[in-house]
Amino acid sequence: MTRSPQLFRLTQRTAVLLLFFILFTMLYLLLFYPLPVSAIPEVRIENVEVTPNSTITIPIIVHNVENLGSGTINVIYNPSIVRVVNVKSGTGNALEVQSWNADNAEGVVRIVAWSENEPKSGDVIFANIAFESLKEGFSFLNLSVHDLTDWFSSLNYTEIDSTVKNGSILVRRSTGGGTSEGSGGGGGGGGGGYMSPTPRQTEAPSVVGREVVTIAYIEAGKPETASFEGLDVYNITLIVDKTVYNVSIVVEKLAGIEGITAAPGIVLSYFNITVTNLTGVNVSATIEFKVSKSWMSENSIEEETIRLYKYEEREGIGRWFALPTSKIGEDSSFSYFSAETSLSLFAISGKVKSAGKTPQPTAAGIPQTLPTYSPTPSRFPSPTPASELTPTPIATTPIAPAPSLTINWFIIITIIASSAIIATVLYLILRRSKK
Repeated sequence: MTRSPQLFRLTQRTAVLLLFFILFTMLYLLLFYPLPVSAIPEVRIENVEVTPNSTITIPIIVHNVENLGSGTINVIYNPSIVRVVNVKSGTGNALEVQSWNADNAEGVVRIVAWSENEPKSGDVIFANIAFESLKEGFSFLNLSVHDLTDWFSSLNYTEIDSTVKNGSILVRRSTGGGTSEGSGGGGGGGGGGYMSPTPRQTEAPSVVGREVVTIAYIEAGKPETASFEGLDVYNITLIVDKTVYNVSIVVEKLAGIEGITAAPGIVLSYFNITVTNLTGVNVSATIEFKVSKSWMSENSIEEETIRLYKYEEREGIGRWFALPTSKIGEDSSFSYFSAETSLSLFAISGKVKSAGKTPQPTAAGIPQTLPTYSPTPSRFPSPTPASELTPTPIATTPIAPAPSLTINWFIIITIIASSAIIATVLYLILRRSKK
């Protein structure tokens, strides 16, 4: 019986060449066609602009991060232009600030933050830094990331690689040609986009107190609060329907009003609230204010009658509207109240007790017992004179750490296993062909 001829005879030399060809092809694909890697997280802080003698809150954001657990970040700034007055945790997708230490002589603040209960991913707010602008000028905001650690690596503290995007603060007086200060739209319960016009007055009101707070970032649907010192209004919380940046809230306390009707009752104070960079954005605002108990006692005011009044002009007719006002707390000196509204001209007012004596108001509608406003409230220690500061020059754009080369062990193990299988198969084929 004759054996049929073989169509293909695999020799030992052919098998070795085939094995080397397969291994070479796999290594070539591994080296020159790597799998796409995820983007390196970026720690960023924005460029902002403010006026002198104002406060601005700027967030540090870790962009595109996975499972962030904790970190330590330094921010370097120009202490002759700005100073750090506070550092606090953000809201929503944010870490919790554990400690911070600002050296306003050297111009550096060190912040430690972490998440205790869950990992944070996506765009995470590391911390919110409140700066006070001292004078006109420019301050760099240079980030130095000491470490960012993975939340799941509580034992070995696996670090997360990152790049940085530095920011800056430009302090200058408004030139009058930029963004104008206008009222925000969209009242909290009913307006749905109604914009309160500025009341027409025959003469500009006299401003006896003015404070500006700038919020660098307000996420759509997330409340953000600006705090004020030295005024009857101490908190303003905004909720916007679009994410906005560099929103300045201006609160002006007025000595009186001219050309419009005085607010009802006995007026504690008139104040005007305006905002910038909210064009085309619906805004709801919650205003928190305080009323001195001594003022209520001296003017025989019933606490239950305290209201926040808002001035509006509709169809050419202006009038004062009492807003729903709630008492939210008290201490030995003040009672604290809250009201939801849009932004406009306001008055804090109360009514006299039925058995009390009505004090005689001034021509502007404000009683003579109006508390005296201090134009320079001492919120913070006096800043160090610029002449005594010697900040160390620092490059405004430090080089970001280069992404480290990640070895894909899965592919390497797969190549080794595949090579072993191929070699075994070739060996069995060669052994069989020899028989």
